[in-house]
Amino acid sequence: MHFTKQGIVLAALAVTLPAVSPAASAADVLTAAVFGSTGSSSYASNSRSQSLGTSTNPSPASTGMATNPANMPAGTVMGPNGTVMPVAGTPLVIPTDTNNVTVAPPAWAQGAYSNSTSIALKPFASKLFEGRFASTFSDAASGDYVLAPGDRVVVRIWGARSYDDVLIVDQQGNLFIPEVGPVHVAGIKNSSLLSTVRSAISRVYTDNVQAYVNLQSAQPVAVYVTGFVNHPGRYAGGSLDSVLSFLDRAGGIDPERGSYRRIEIIRNKKVIADLDLYQFALAGNVSALRLKDGDVILVKEKGISVSAYGLLREEAVYELAQGNAAKDKQASKGARLIELSSPLKNVSHVSVSGTRNKAPFNRYFSLDEFRNFTLADGDIVEFVADMPGQTIMATVTGAITGASRYPIHKTVKLRDLLRRIEVEPELAATDSIYLRRKSVARDQKR
Repeated sequence: MHFTKQGIVLAALAVTLPAVSPAASAADVLTAAVFGSTGSSSYASNSRSQSLGTSTNPSPASTGMATNPANMPAGTVMGPNGTVMPVAGTPLVIPTDTNNVTVAPPAWAQGAYSNSTSIALKPFASKLFEGRFASTFSDAASGDYVLAPGDRVVVRIWGARSYDDVLIVDQQGNLFIPEVGPVHVAGIKNSSLLSTVRSAISRVYTDNVQAYVNLQSAQPVAVYVTGFVNHPGRYAGGSLDSVLSFLDRAGGIDPERGSYRRIEIIRNKKVIADLDLYQFALAGNVSALRLKDGDVILVKEKGISVSAYGLLREEAVYELAQGNAAKDKQASKGARLIELSSPLKNVSHVSVSGTRNKAPFNRYFSLDEFRNFTLADGDIVEFVADMPGQTIMATVTGAITGASRYPIHKTVKLRDLLRRIEVEPELAATDSIYLRRKSVARDQKR
């Protein structure tokens, strides 16, 4: 609607525009202006043939600028989209505090460029080894636990005979039950313990005797942890403790050289299992393998790894290849890194820097192009939002009756936006309209 002048000024109307973002792009056509609370109604736009006008605010936040490049101060250049750009001798200050911006700024406004020497990231899944698995020791035993000397077994007999005691498996692998004699239990599974003891008792007491047997505590197992871990050694744990528990007790995997995807379990000099901790970190898959006394956990050297940062769910060093030559080439594609790192929805481009043939290597791709790119060990990958948007969001406050937010095309003039705003005729001072921009306010606080 068109505004008309009011005889009495009772309220002011403010239009707030967001900070420059992919939605606004560099073509910032709606320029911040301040209108006084008295005087005639006027509007301003960043048309290249007009000036901003003169503010009647007694203490304006900005005196504005001319749009004629010849009238600009020395060291100032008008960009192709109407933006002010510094030249040599005038430092470019780019805000890096984007915590309060819900939409990521374009690549040129995302802060200072960071090269490979300034990126220090932790390996993906390194949070697994912060001490929470190391303290989960349990002396309980599963049904497939194999009894060994030193295990403690509860034996209860009732009926014609009574007996109740906790017996220890001796070095010959026997439980000695009074009036029954030695019962050999070493080498049998926990699930067969009750039937083995009952069978031995029934050979002596043939009638009216019942028995209850339970493995009270199992012997701890000692496992060797070696390879690329922080503290290689021999560690004790329960028979039900997982590989993660023993790795955690060894201080976790060496972040510089250790692999999270190539872990071998060796028993009697033979590899009995290969573990990939990404399967646990991403899908919760846990190996059901039960470790035995004398087993070896060997952490191999990590495969092809790249540092990924920027607009990601988790910035980290991602290990792509697992040492299988046939699969390494496919695993090293950009698509695999995208799958692991989960870029944000507004990511449009990817920057890659590294080394090829002993020389520096730099590339810039669209996200789709990057999917088929083959990464190399040590590459630095940055995910950015570098696609200009076509709309911005304007917020209106004050004496209004209609909507308070207006998604508008980035080329819309201020006068056209104001015609769409519904106001309270008796309250709105239509000759007292001013603009506020978050990016300007943020810069003024610095």
